[in-house]
Amino acid sequence: MNSASAAPAPYELLGGDAGVRALVDALYDRMDLEEAFAGVRALHHASLDGARDKLHKTVAHDYFPASTASFE
Repeated sequence: MNSASAAPAPYELLGGDAGVRALVDALYDRMDLEEAFAGVRALHHASLDGARDKLHKTVAHDYFPASTASFE
């Protein structure tokens, strides 16, 4: 199978780094707004910025190690 006809990688199907980030942000936005997630929300700091960044790095780096995402 040549690379021109290969199916896109799952990471690319998600929209690459920007798509993964959008999914993470949508998750935390929903958790922050919906009462059903109040228990889980209470486990986090007042600011969700750190949690967003950690989950984004985990998904982009650990689940898609061949992605072009690089994190320091």
